[in-house]
Amino acid sequence: MGFSFIHRTESYVICAFLFIGMILMFIAGRALSNKGKYQSFEMKGGVSSVHSALYGLFAFILAFAFSLSGQRYDYTRSVLIDESNAIGTAVLRCDLYKDSTRNILREDFRKYLDARISMYEAPKDLPSVISAMRITDSVGKHIWNLVTYESKQPNMLIPSNQMIPALNEMFDMGSKRDMLLRTNVPDLIIYMVLILALCSSFLSGVTALNIIGRDRLIFLFFMIFSTIVIYITLDMGRPLRGVIKADVAEQAIIEIRHQLDPEWIE
Repeated sequence: MGFSFIHRTESYVICAFLFIGMILMFIAGRALSNKGKYQSFEMKGGVSSVHSALYGLFAFILAFAFSLSGQRYDYTRSVLIDESNAIGTAVLRCDLYKDSTRNILREDFRKYLDARISMYEAPKDLPSVISAMRITDSVGKHIWNLVTYESKQPNMLIPSNQMIPALNEMFDMGSKRDMLLRTNVPDLIIYMVLILALCSSFLSGVTALNIIGRDRLIFLFFMIFSTIVIYITLDMGRPLRGVIKADVAEQAIIEIRHQLDPEWIE
């Protein structure tokens, strides 16, 4: 598993460089226009069509990326809520076993939850994520082996029929969440949005006529709001990190950990 440059870089860093780049591209466009003495140039015909088409394409790709980010955010939040519910159910069903087995299971669940929570705290730290995944796999196998062993003991049919489906659900939701860490809005779409934003700024500089104070303010607002929307798009597509974070589901898992050990400190 590896993270791409876009995935590793924080959204605000990308957008800060994008905003600076849009300003520089606009200035470059103005410089090219002045050098060619196109101050009196007026868009019409094919040039006007290309100009409008570029802005339309930028808006379309940005809207598409925003939609993908929104869908990813909703899906991630749903998976995290389902995972927390599955873990909570499995933890409660530990009480179906005798005290010695129950204590071992609860200790394993403490380790399991600690590893899952650590993945929330550093989702872009690849070594930490891999280490946490290995811990959850190891602890999960130990829980499964213990439960399957107990299922073969006399009078354990009912507890096993209750616990095994809960563990299956917990492991399935954990696998889905692990896959969410490896996926993102496709980098190609993000690069296309960034390139179109820069091209739009450059073309605005080339085709803009006499730039007075009010016109400069309009172009500046275009760059600012374009950057803000792109930032929201990037951040919402990273619901396990960024500002727009699915922290409600995260808090649910932390509360389960507190139930196992009230004195536990995050």
